[in-house]
Amino acid sequence: MDWADLLGRYGDPAKWLVLRIACRYTGMTLAELGEAAGGMDYAAVGMALRRLDRKLPDAPELRRLEARITHHASCIVHRAEELFMARERTLDDIAEQDRILQRLRLQPPSAAP
Repeated sequence: MDWADLLGRYGDPAKWLVLRIACRYTGMTLAELGEAAGGMDYAAVGMALRRLDRKLPDAPELRRLEARITHHASCIVHRAEELFMARERTLDDIAEQDRILQRLRLQPPSAAP
């Protein structure tokens, strides 16, 4: 099932779980979430998320699904952070190498005997 299929399923709380988790991990506003969900109004997104919050305590299957999606999302975020940090370290290493090469170029050649 892809995102378009999920959005088309009336009453399916899975799409609201995805939007709830997207809000948590991305910091997107309700308006941005609504746009990502096919152009929904921010008020409709907010109302749906409030309904989901009320439904979750009495829906163990939804809580399990949320836990699974959250786990996968946190793994993705963690891996992305690792890759970002590795990239930053690589950029720092390149910058340090450039600084060393620049210093070597600025030093006068040693006197030949």
